[in-house]
This record gives sequence, C-alpha cells and structure tokens, in this order.
Amino acid sequence: MTNEIDKVEKFIDDYNSLIDNHFKVISDFLSNKDLIEIAKKYREEMSNPPELGFNLFNMISEIYYRENLHSDIIARILDINGSHVEGNKFLFLFIDFLNEMNPTLKIEQNDFKDAIVLREKGRIDISILSNASGKAIIIENKIYGAEDQHRQIPRYFEHISGIDFTTVSVVYLGLKHTSKPNQHEWTDDDKKNIANVLTIVNVVDDSEKNNLINGWLKECMEKTTNEDTKFVIKQYVELLKFLGGKAMNIPLMDKFYDFVIKDANWKTIDDVINSVTDMKSQLVIYLGNRIVKKFDGCSSPFSNPYFKSQGEYNFAIFEDCKINSKTYRFDVEVYEFYYDLRFYEMTNEGKRRSATELLKSIDYFKAPNHDGFDIGDPDYGDYRCFSFPDEENKMYDFVEQFLEKLRVYSKVS
Repeated sequence: MTNEIDKVEKFIDDYNSLIDNHFKVISDFLSNKDLIEIAKKYREEMSNPPELGFNLFNMISEIYYRENLHSDIIARILDINGSHVEGNKFLFLFIDFLNEMNPTLKIEQNDFKDAIVLREKGRIDISILSNASGKAIIIENKIYGAEDQHRQIPRYFEHISGIDFTTVSVVYLGLKHTSKPNQHEWTDDDKKNIANVLTIVNVVDDSEKNNLINGWLKECMEKTTNEDTKFVIKQYVELLKFLGGKAMNIPLMDKFYDFVIKDANWKTIDDVINSVTDMKSQLVIYLGNRIVKKFDGCSSPFSNPYFKSQGEYNFAIFEDCKINSKTYRFDVEVYEFYYDLRFYEMTNEGKRRSATELLKSIDYFKAPNHDGFDIGDPDYGDYRCFSFPDEENKMYDFVEQFLEKLRVYSKVS
C-alpha cells in the first residue's frame, strides 16, 4: 500500500514539475525584450489604420494602386511644360531634393533648365533628359515593390548612354523601407558605373526630410502659387500617405524573422500561442469560479453563490436575497476584458425588474463623492463595470461593500 501511495505522490510531483516548467517557458518567452519591442511596434502601427477619406484619386480611379498611375502623376509634376504652369520650379525642387539625399551627385539645375520628361522611353518609367547639357535622370518606380528584371537598372543606364546622354542620377523609388536594387546579375562595371549615382528614395518613412513627400512634394505645395496645383498635389500626398500606412513594415518583419528562426523560437511561438489561447478561453471560467470561492460562506444576504456557463456567457450568481417581501439577484458576468455586475429584482414569474429603489435606499448609486451602481435598463437591472485585470481588486472591494450595505439594510427594514 505504501508503495502505491509513493507512486501516486511521485506522479503528482512529476505533474506539478511539468506544469511549472511549461509556465516557465511561457513566462520567459513572453518576457523576451526583443519580442516585446517587436510586438509593441507592431501594435502601435496596427492601432492607427490609415484612412483615405474624401480623395479625388480614390473617387475617380480604381487603379491608384498601380505603379503606372504614380509614374504618370510624378512625370506631370516634373514636366516643365506641364499644366501646373510653374515651369521648371518643381523639377528644380526635385533636383535639390536629390542633392540633399545624395550629396555626391552635385546636379546643377541649369543642366536641366530645358529638360523634357518622358514616360516609358526605352521602357524606363520616367526619364528626364536635357538636350542642351546631354544629361539625364532616370526614375525607376517600385512603389508597389515589383521585382527587378534581369539587369534592369544597368540596361536602362546603357540605353541612356546609347542615345548620347550621361546619367547623373538613378532614382530607385519605393513606397516604404525600400531595399537596394537586385544586383545579383550586375557586372563589376555595372556596379562601378551606377554606385555613385544611385539614390534610394522612400515615398514615406519616419524621417522629416529624406522621403519623397516631405523632401519634395510638400516643398512643391509650399512654393506653388496655383491653388488648383496645390490642391492636386495635396490630394496626391494624402493618397501616398494612405498607401504608405498600409504597407508592410519590412524592417520590423526582418527583426521578427531573425527572432523566429533563432533557437527553435518558431516552435516555441506556436506552442505558446496554442497554450495561451487555450488558457485565455478558460480564464473567464476560472475567474467566475474564483468569485464563487471568494464569497462562499460570506455572501449574506444572498445564498452561497454558484457559477454558471451558458454559451458565451459566464456568471457568478448570487440569489435568494429577500428584503421587504421582495427577492433580489446579483450577477457578476465575466468577460475577457471586464466584469459586468448586475443587480435586479426577481418577480414571482421569474422575470427581472429594476432594483433602483432599493439601491437608492442603501445609497449605492454612482455619484461624484462615492462609488455605486449606474442606472440600467428597467428590464435588465442596474449595473457597474470593472476592467480586467486593472480593476479586479476594485471589483472585489465593490462587491464586499455592496453585500455589507445590503446586510445592514436587511436587518433594519
């Protein structure tokens, strides 16, 4: 018999040790500083989803997510003969922006005072050419992250050279967190020729000046004297901000990727998510039974509370409180993020009825100077809510005070 008891005790010890180890794995994992930082940043981004609102481009077109549309708009703004009637002002601001982004360029505005802006010349998204100076700027639009084709940038560079122009800047334009062009198939000469003139530009990022919106488009808005032009550029800026807000945060995902492939973290993440999800679903049941245990034997003037789970609803129920020939019931409904307390009268037919008069008698309504219930639906009772876990202790104090007030009142009534 002693041997059997020893086996049972060993089993219990082993089981408890297994549970302790499992919770240690979960606790250590959820306390990981790298994971906390990644999760916090992700939550911040997801908590403020972008809204486009009343936007001209959204209303008149369903293709605002296509790269061709953006190339068309940018080319129109850069065109010195464009209908914005600002001449070369926007082009010169763009050159200033490029020089600030890449100080080694040293592009002269005068080299492009007679520039023409072309779309899809030699399959280049946007090319800015000056016949007088023989110089060119190439813009490759990757706003929607299209993959580079075979030696795409070097081929464009060669095309420009083939028509007797010198490329002074290759602008590689991406929406957000733009990577460098794929140089896997570039020759050593390609890399040498292009390296100094290559400029990576994000449409939107966290910088104050080093992106297309803050560094160029907003400058255009401020410098234009044409109200229609200002309106169009402003609407386009809002569109770009909207698209940038919806874009994946690549550096953040890089950090997450580096984290999950290290030390079998991906398997741990899966285990933790499954365990926490399951425990989270059980938590409301645990919390309800915890309330029952807390007030078992000290729930007067109610009978001992009991727990009831009904579909998605979970209750700690206090009933059979009789005061002045009326019967009252008190429920603590338990939800994932809060407790919902309900107090009401039960009629002889088993229906709920407002208990507002009794609450007034015991002075337990919410007021500037003291705690209490809020007046609720006449058919569902008066209520009070407490958040979980921040206000859990406050909820227990509230219930204890409420029971004490009822006990005192029931003795004198």
